[in-house]
Amino acid sequence: MPIEEGKCYVTPRDKSGNRLRLEVSESDYKKLNRGRGWEAEMTEIPTGRRYGLYAASCGHQDCFCDAIAVEIGSNEVNAAHVSGLLPMAVVLAGDEDKDAIGNAAKEANLYCTSFSWCEAVLESYFGGGVAGVFAVFLLHIVPSRDGIGDWMWVVVGDVPSAYLPLDDAESAEKVFEQYLNGMSRWVEFARQGKHGSADDGVPPVGIEATPESAELLHQRLESLRQIIAPLFIQS
Repeated sequence: MPIEEGKCYVTPRDKSGNRLRLEVSESDYKKLNRGRGWEAEMTEIPTGRRYGLYAASCGHQDCFCDAIAVEIGSNEVNAAHVSGLLPMAVVLAGDEDKDAIGNAAKEANLYCTSFSWCEAVLESYFGGGVAGVFAVFLLHIVPSRDGIGDWMWVVVGDVPSAYLPLDDAESAEKVFEQYLNGMSRWVEFARQGKHGSADDGVPPVGIEATPESAELLHQRLESLRQIIAPLFIQS
């Protein structure tokens, strides 16, 4: 991403993998960074078009030194899927819990990009819950292979993180229900020292499957049913 003859250029890829060459201002150029979760907005000087740049894998394991650019206002970042959800830009501009929700959103983005099928996160939408306890986000992602959709639900908080394709749950309420059902099945298997599998309806959980772990998670799930459920279950 060079500076040539006093002009600054950035060379991200578009979603199709084509390499772009955007002339930007020096102030925009200084926004460049590397690492999972990085993002910035920049203006292409000749056209005035605004782009969102998002950290992306360069192809090497755990290396996010590349970037993907999406034109702001294009159809690529507008979808009916987000109806009723809060864009993180809106949350961060005014919500009284914006810091906690912002940190939870970063955790969700990092969790999603930790999987090889997610090349980058373009947008985050807050689906509800309590940051630090149980929060649901809908992420607009760049999948790295066929068969993975552009939208992924992610749950983070004081519980094991999890993801769920948009096709498997049409709302944050359904995500909450499916999370409780899946984790309850994990508890049943863990009480026997087993992890279970996707064929058993059990999500991957990054903790050891022991009776002790099962009891701790069971207690957390019961707390979610009592405290968090009213935030998702519609009357």
